[in-house]
Amino acid sequence: MRPERIAAKGAGNECPAILLAAGASLRMGTVKALLPLEGGVPAVCHLARLYESQCGECLVVTGYHAEAVEEVLRDCGNGRAVRNPAPERGQLSSLQCGLRALLSATRHPEWFLFAPVDCFDVTVDALAALRQARSAAPPETVFCIPEYQGRHGHPVAARWEMAEAFLALAPTDSARTVVRSHRERSLYVPMAEPGTLLDYDTPEAFGQRRAAASSGIAHSGRTRTTGKSPV
Repeated sequence: MRPERIAAKGAGNECPAILLAAGASLRMGTVKALLPLEGGVPAVCHLARLYESQCGECLVVTGYHAEAVEEVLRDCGNGRAVRNPAPERGQLSSLQCGLRALLSATRHPEWFLFAPVDCFDVTVDALAALRQARSAAPPETVFCIPEYQGRHGHPVAARWEMAEAFLALAPTDSARTVVRSHRERSLYVPMAEPGTLLDYDTPEAFGQRRAAASSGIAHSGRTRTTGKSPV
């Protein structure tokens, strides 16, 4: 695959988020992006609102179940849908679709975020910590990654120059290839809560989350599998 050259163009303090929602949700048995969170709000709407409030823009990459997810986004009025025409190629291909959508902007951001749609427990505080870390990071830092008790999660913040490296990969490769090759230029940002580590792949895990939420108890969730960890 021929590498795509990208020139970084600062865009103020905005840090657009790319929400990866193109998966088939086979283990869950229903579309993860449409699962109801607190108040019955579909997950994709809750996350799009959260990221827009903190990042300026949220691109939601759809694929499998694209029509259903995009309809919900239209109804809630949050997020900009970007469709992955071949979601079977894997999650990196969705990240690449989101990055190509950002390429069309007049000005490119200094940083961007990316995260899977099943990271339901990302909070305003977590995004604020990442924003503060980005602002204070030395120029050589290319990734800011949330860390809780020594484990790393999502969303990952990346300098725009890393977009070129992600786009140069084969779509069937993994974003970890790029992130791991820049460990010495990564800043690991301590988190007070485990939400950045948690994803929900099965009905059982999601049911436990709902039960904990309804009882007012913080759900410890399930920490990420190796396949979803960014590093």
